[in-house]
Amino acid sequence: MRISPIIALLALSCGPKTTPVVDAVDAVIDDIVESPVQEAVRTSMNADVRACDDFYEFSCGGWLEANEIPADQSRWGRSFSVISETNLTRQRDILSASSESEDAAVAKVGDFYDACMDMGTTDMNTLRSLGQVRDSINGIATKEDLARVLGELERIGVGGLFSSYVYSDLEDPDLNIMHVAQGGLSLPDRDYYLVEEGDEDGAALLAKYQAHVTKMLEMANMPAEASGEAAAKIVAFETALAEINLPRAELREVEENYHKIDRAGWQEQWSLPLDAYFAAIGAEEATDVNVGRLEYFQQLDTLLNDTDMSTVSAYLWWRVLTDFAPHLSPAFDAENFAFYGVELTGQPEQPERWKRCVQLSDEWMGDAVGQAFVDAYFAGESKPIAEDLVRRVEAAFEANLPGLAWMDDDTREAAREKAGAIVNKIGYPDKWRDYTDLEVSSTDHLGNVVRARKFLVADFIGRIGNPVDKEEWFMTPPTVNAYYNPSANEIVFPAGILQPPFFSSDFPMSMNYGAIGMVIGHEITHGFDDEGRKFNGQGRMEEWWAPEVADRFEEQAQCLVDAYDSFEVRDGLAVNGELTLGENIADHGGLKSSFYAYKSWSEENGPEEGMIGLSAEQLFFVGYAQGWCTNMRPEREEMQVTTDPHSPAKFRVNGPVMHSAEFAEAFGCEAGDAMVAEDRCEVW
Repeated sequence: MRISPIIALLALSCGPKTTPVVDAVDAVIDDIVESPVQEAVRTSMNADVRACDDFYEFSCGGWLEANEIPADQSRWGRSFSVISETNLTRQRDILSASSESEDAAVAKVGDFYDACMDMGTTDMNTLRSLGQVRDSINGIATKEDLARVLGELERIGVGGLFSSYVYSDLEDPDLNIMHVAQGGLSLPDRDYYLVEEGDEDGAALLAKYQAHVTKMLEMANMPAEASGEAAAKIVAFETALAEINLPRAELREVEENYHKIDRAGWQEQWSLPLDAYFAAIGAEEATDVNVGRLEYFQQLDTLLNDTDMSTVSAYLWWRVLTDFAPHLSPAFDAENFAFYGVELTGQPEQPERWKRCVQLSDEWMGDAVGQAFVDAYFAGESKPIAEDLVRRVEAAFEANLPGLAWMDDDTREAAREKAGAIVNKIGYPDKWRDYTDLEVSSTDHLGNVVRARKFLVADFIGRIGNPVDKEEWFMTPPTVNAYYNPSANEIVFPAGILQPPFFSSDFPMSMNYGAIGMVIGHEITHGFDDEGRKFNGQGRMEEWWAPEVADRFEEQAQCLVDAYDSFEVRDGLAVNGELTLGENIADHGGLKSSFYAYKSWSEENGPEEGMIGLSAEQLFFVGYAQGWCTNMRPEREEMQVTTDPHSPAKFRVNGPVMHSAEFAEAFGCEAGDAMVAEDRCEVW
């Protein structure tokens, strides 16, 4: 076996803090014939940085330097973004030929795509198609009218004063009920409205938002002076809504979001006529509702009593305009992007029309696209290899439980049973959604969007009071993501994420375990994070922990809250440890479980050789880190820290490794190194 001189470089990286002679090393590397995998790993790294000083920069620095954010993106990542772009191209190839398919569903989604593409080149007054909606909103005179219109808007997928959805009853996970929660904001978060004194940037952005609302109302044929007055009232009303919306971090108390009540009981607590609302959404027979936060609806009732109905009507028309803007004329689309794209995320250009049409086709007819995607791009050994990875990471999670001193034996055994009961869904569903009753035109894009929304909303409304479909997926197969569903105690990994550089049957298993293995461990650990731990192995929300163990869990979790609160993205912009707690717990637990799953695999299959001077265990951690290499625009960073329960990429890497004894051993890091936390946190 020929060993690269990089070994010497890695020895230096965690030893004396001298600068390696990179030129000499690179000269030798030039003589080495590398595989594409080796080259990709090596060129993504920054050999000038010690792994024990900044592991994210050590692993990703080369990639971050070499990869600018494309003009049509607000962030660009080595894994998620690259795979997503590849999958978009693959879906486009499927959709471009699908309108001629003999498969009715595939042909129908082809027509959906064709109509969307045609919309991008046709400047038509599509606003006229929303005339009936506008007339209905303008006709609001009473609260009964308001309740009816809110229901009508829900039917076409437009949220109004609150959000609503159909999901399992948290205390009866086999039954679907309606859930309602706070909402009503057109900006990403309440913090965008509640600008503190002296925050000039925040005030300027809010002023730009009001100007945007004004312009959109003018484009919708409202006179200039009237549109300015209406926009001011709309922003003031949304600001009042923001004041009664709870901060996102406070919503993590899942049990506080559960108040199951019958319609009569809910009606007693506020004055909006619920019968008119439920009739309008087609749920006349619905009885029980989970009202997420009763205090929100009580304060909303007061706000509505203090607000002119004309202001509420203007607000609802604005909600329709901003929701449908990407599907109206190119002028509306461009103005919508000028604010929500350029101003809010710093993204200078919209993605090409075909990309947006692919995404819409996946969003509204995802199973029709997904079946063809799976047939073409998820064949061979991919699924069984992924299934074996999942089983091994689950086994490692269970094997780690005895080492957790903060648990007692009864809770440990219950946790083991819950982990053993997790349902795994890999690649694609066993059954596909039937689109037979969805009408699609090859020339009417806006009509297709409206009909698709009505089709899916009606499908969900029809589930109220009926058993939960345990086979359903909440992501389409091409999606580059994964999730844990607490009410079903299931983890789901679409085919879309089981792609290089997250996963490949051609990769060293150390890389597969470091990249996709950590994602698997992450989702498993979500079943035991600050929210997931409150559901038992059958998906029922109940307290299955001894009180003293729950208290010790909270102490372990607080360690992570404090650790992440100390991370600064840049001056004045810090990570919110409370908001990101669940994802941080999952990152830490996922990394640990995937590492020990890899160790178990190595013991069974024999140790792997390293490459480019990295040992197999070091390569595991580099494979993990390189899955998160991401460049992001400042505006998007601001949005992520404010709204996203995930920590920024740098801290999704450095945070877990700082608290990993296995990482420190692999790279020889010692106390005092930046990547060795003074007080290590361990939850799972």
